[in-house]
Amino acid sequence: MKELLRKFKRLSSVLKVRKLHTQEIAMELKTATDERDQVISELNRQQNLYLKGVTDINQKRQSTQRAGLDLLETYVESVKNEWIALYRKKQELDRQIPIIAQSLSYALKQIEIIEKFRTENKDARNLFIEKKTQEELDFLFSVKNQKGRT
Repeated sequence: MKELLRKFKRLSSVLKVRKLHTQEIAMELKTATDERDQVISELNRQQNLYLKGVTDINQKRQSTQRAGLDLLETYVESVKNEWIALYRKKQELDRQIPIIAQSLSYALKQIEIIEKFRTENKDARNLFIEKKTQEELDFLFSVKNQKGRT
């Protein structure tokens, strides 16, 4: 009986730790997806700035006044470099998110296994308690019957 109680308590503490770990992984996944969404919106913004800059450069090149063309080309180049950095960051997040999701799935399966095992142990504990209770009742009944006969 004590062994069953000790196993049950141990499983309860393991289950708590696993649930906390799973929550951490879920938060990590949410953070990564939120960050990816922000990067995507920033990528779109940088892309629009780049296209507008290229359009402005083309208009400057076609006009007779080319003052500030070098400055505009430098700006467009920096926007392009920022876009490339954001694109690489998005690619890295796209690689990380499935890995995090897979570890979350694994953690959830581990919790499910522990809960199943805990339920089985709980059922075994309840059966053991019922059996002991019945034995005690049988003993008390037999003692009572023996007193009545003597």
